[in-house]
Amino acid sequence: MNQAPMNQAPVKEAPVKDAPASESAGVRTRAEDLQLLEWLMEQFRPEEELQWQIDVDEVNSGWHDLEHVGRISELVHRLGDGDWLVIQTKHQGIGGRYAQTMSAGETYHVEVAVYREDGVHNFRMGYGEDSARRGNIPYTMPEEDQFLGIESTIDVLSAWARGGTFLPGYGAALHIY
Repeated sequence: MNQAPMNQAPVKEAPVKDAPASESAGVRTRAEDLQLLEWLMEQFRPEEELQWQIDVDEVNSGWHDLEHVGRISELVHRLGDGDWLVIQTKHQGIGGRYAQTMSAGETYHVEVAVYREDGVHNFRMGYGEDSARRGNIPYTMPEEDQFLGIESTIDVLSAWARGGTFLPGYGAALHIY
């Protein structure tokens, strides 16, 4: 079992482009509105091709394309106690990634991972740097500070979908398979 505080995990910042400026003073044209809408959709599009599946009441949805990061919120809200959501890159070789979350009723167990040449680097997410020291032992329940609230779960999964960034304030306990 290996453990790594959040600041030792690979971090990749997703670029954010400036919103298109209006050429008219205060009144937008239809073309400008469409340009702004296109820009907004680009901000919420995953960095790479992702797919998701959800297990609700032991019924699996099968794989579906994740067309925009905003969909993650709706998927997490569908989870009941014991239900799972998995999001992954379509490419599952070296460099491929996945994230999974399980509902524990009021809280969520969240893990993110990347396939590397030396194995799968699986990070169990939690609150604060101390959660990184709690460990990540497969087939065991997380410690109390490794369960996230719904808003934190959505934030962590959305940041991951936009390029794998770990957000400040969270810890990540590493296990390499």
